[in-house]
Amino acid sequence: MSASTPEVVTGPVANAATALLPADLRQAIRRLDWRFLLPDPALGRVACLGRVQGSLAEALRATGAAPTFIAGPLTDAHRAAFDTVVAVNPAPESLAAAADLLRPGGWLYAEFTGGAARAGRMARLAHGMGFGEVQRHWHWPDFERGTRILPLDDGGALVYALLKGRRGATGAALAALLRGVQRAGALRWAARHVSLTARREGP
Repeated sequence: MSASTPEVVTGPVANAATALLPADLRQAIRRLDWRFLLPDPALGRVACLGRVQGSLAEALRATGAAPTFIAGPLTDAHRAAFDTVVAVNPAPESLAAAADLLRPGGWLYAEFTGGAARAGRMARLAHGMGFGEVQRHWHWPDFERGTRILPLDDGGALVYALLKGRRGATGAALAALLRGVQRAGALRWAARHVSLTARREGP
């Protein structure tokens, strides 16, 4: 992810074009708000690993991504053939498979329902598997109903986002409390629905 990654991502900006879309397509677009964590929200050619199903799979199809679901061993035709790999609760071997599937400069997006600790372990592994620009985000309240995407790897930005614009004495007191909680690592433990984004490095 680039240095210009937004600190907070909310639902799609309301505009006349979005308002005119069918309700199911609007919901699908909202399920893919994580696209705006990437330098280019156009996902290109998409591969899915693991249990990518339900609203996530439906959203990818509804928005024209035409994902390829990888269920068996990779073939030569799969290697370095995709711009984006989407995974749900991937194991370490799935990270290795994602690295093989992605072209250099392509992006991995992975969702973890087990909280920030598991996502953190996978983030550390990703650094040794050919990935860079690895970041984690907290999806609030969850992936399905997400209204906010909060950066977990930038403590200052996370506290700022949680303040929701509160100012004055109340805001200052809450900011001090949140900073203390953040320094203790408790804010990360509170995150239950966490995504990981990582860029496939290479020439």
